[in-house]
Amino acid sequence: MRKIFSRADLWLLIALVIVIAGIWLLRRSGSGQTVCVRVDGKEVARLALSRDGEYPVESVYGRNLVKIRDGSAFVAETDCPNGDCLRGSISKSGDSLACLPHHLTLTVEGEGGIDAVSGK
Repeated sequence: MRKIFSRADLWLLIALVIVIAGIWLLRRSGSGQTVCVRVDGKEVARLALSRDGEYPVESVYGRNLVKIRDGSAFVAETDCPNGDCLRGSISKSGDSLACLPHHLTLTVEGEGGIDAVSGK
């Protein structure tokens, strides 16, 4: 009767599993991503997505409360008239969220996002 796997095949399989697990763990670590908070295009705060918290942002246009929970940033409270910025959260590099009446933008910066998408 013939063996399906040799000892070398087993070691190769173990090495591949270790490499794949290492890559997966490195990608999950978040690479130190941050959220850049801007009012009128000027940076007013830079927040780490890895640290949960609440951050009030006040300007001449109004007040917003930015929250970070479980690696995602979102606007939890605002006094703007339409509240569109309350819908959704951002977590990946390149994601952005805006409160237009308050001239507020949140943008995730750091590694791990898609740089370009090709139609080919």
